[in-house]
Amino acid sequence: MDEIDKMNPSQFKEWETKQNYLSFKRYSYSVKDDYEFSSSEKGLLELPYTYQILLNKHGEVKIGDYIVWYDQGSKYYIPANKPELRKKIKIDKSLPCKKDNYTIDRINLKNIISGLSTARNTVNLGLNGVDARYQRTFSQQSPVQGCRKYVHELKSILDGWYSYSDPGCGSGYSYYTRLYLQIKMEYARCGSSNWRPAGEERAIRWNLNKYIRLRGVVRPCSQVEDEIVFSGIDQWEIPMALTHTSQLNLLLGSNAGNTANGNVYWQIDLSGWIYQHIVGDVQSNEWNHQGNPFW
Repeated sequence: MDEIDKMNPSQFKEWETKQNYLSFKRYSYSVKDDYEFSSSEKGLLELPYTYQILLNKHGEVKIGDYIVWYDQGSKYYIPANKPELRKKIKIDKSLPCKKDNYTIDRINLKNIISGLSTARNTVNLGLNGVDARYQRTFSQQSPVQGCRKYVHELKSILDGWYSYSDPGCGSGYSYYTRLYLQIKMEYARCGSSNWRPAGEERAIRWNLNKYIRLRGVVRPCSQVEDEIVFSGIDQWEIPMALTHTSQLNLLLGSNAGNTANGNVYWQIDLSGWIYQHIVGDVQSNEWNHQGNPFW
């Protein structure tokens, strides 16, 4: 997962095409209508693409001697040499096996806009949250016509949060979190609100300055709050095109650890510019999105 997140867009595309299994990401592109997705699959669609490319079409990935099954906020660790047990657990989830949790909660913001950006000061985002205030809807003219939108959003996934008891320090929490900026494009039948990943070839560039902190971390047996900083410049300015992909995931920060409370959150300051344009489409449909700051 870390290796994929470090890849630039062209490296990611090359890596993806070399895989010889049906990832959930590729499978989802073969499904044309929303009603064809099961409730479990709709949950997997909310995961960042790094997860979707590592999971197979059933939401599974093999780690060591276990098959880890991601399903509607729960992770089930099932011995890889017991395929019959895996079938039984998928029918009856109460059967005994090691379980864990993952979460992504969408944050509904009233100031989502079309075609413009609303700069705002530093924003706080929970360990499991989505901020998709920046969207631009437009009518694609070429190479095909249709309703499209660009979306620039923050997405944080909390993968493995659970409580535990320490004889010396009392209760605590273990966490693993990743914060992404997602640069994506979606399509829908005009007049519909069912937006789906779009696959048109498009040029994408960005130059971003970040100062991001993971706040609220209080180590077990400590009263002092830690501040974990992720800062620097992330850029990709060479003109390029991506084929058959709807979004990029820029990993802004990740951290795993233990904390004495449940109040860990991301504090985000991100500024710069992001550019998207469908290859061959009219120039008026390009989006040179600038923010000082975006968040």
